Amino acid sequence: GADIRIAGRLRKRIREIAPDIVHSHLFTANLWVRLASLGARKWGLVATLHNVDKWRSPLQVAADRLLTTAVDRYVAVSGAVADYYMGCGLGRRLRVIPNGVYWNGATPREPLEGRVPVVRACGRIVANKGFSVLIRAAAILRDRKTVVKIEIIGDGPGKPGLEAEIG
Repeated sequence: GADIRIAGRLRKRIREIAPDIVHSHLFTANLWVRLASLGARKWGLVATLHNVDKWRSPLQVAADRLLTTAVDRYVAVSGAVADYYMGCGLGRRLRVIPNGVYWNGATPREPLEGRVPVVRACGRIVANKGFSVLIRAAAILRDRKTVVKIEIIGDGPGKPGLEAEIG
């Protein structure tokens, strides 16, 4: 079970660091940072929402609603995530900032004439991120004689298994 003392320890640590802004990501971190910030905040608080978290219990949804005032701004990484959380009552402080990666000036609008398409995937290499799906899709394309370059950027506990799958 959760130990509510985490919020107090986190508040103490944040006060020691004395940041101007605390930026948390994902449900659990967002929850603890909001709890740590209640009634004693001297820092800006941004909470990033990465997923449509339909798995959350009614209690977790209620906690999100109750703790909304502890956050200066929610950031959703896509329109779909924003739509979901607006439906959960977080809309007033919510803005969309899409995930983005800069790749040496390349833009999606450049024509591919004579070039091999490149699929780049970035992230923590764990099973639920779906990198194995990308590898299987690349194998299907290879079998169909469709040339594509796959680049995976990241690290994590699933990296050895993914490397083995690639061969």
